[in-house]
Amino acid sequence: MSVTTNRVIGFVICFAPVAVGLWSFFHALAHPEIPKWRVSLIGGFALVVVVFNLHTSYFRALLYRWRHGSMDGFRFASGMPLIGTIFILIESILGFGSLYTSLLVLLAYVLDTGGFPWLFVITWRDDGMWKG
Repeated sequence: MSVTTNRVIGFVICFAPVAVGLWSFFHALAHPEIPKWRVSLIGGFALVVVVFNLHTSYFRALLYRWRHGSMDGFRFASGMPLIGTIFILIESILGFGSLYTSLLVLLAYVLDTGGFPWLFVITWRDDGMWKG
């Protein structure tokens, strides 16, 4: 398969959960009689994972540099990839059609640096990833 075909397949896989969130948002706009707010415990788990992934991706290195003056001795740590995407997808299914829930789900996809959409964005220029 060509690099373009692999990227299209990667795009579909990585952004399918986002499509569910967008579908929920537009469904909420079309059906205002649905309750605007439905959040479950899974949404809380998703929020914790999103904050953790964001912290390990950006804030942890900044705090280390601020505290130590340099990056000497800094050890990179991975967040929880895929876990956030799964929790956010489950929350978007449980709260489907709820306006505020779908907005929070879409915001979570943007902020979850360990999720599928960011995997696609980060690996876009890596030809080795897409050559198969």
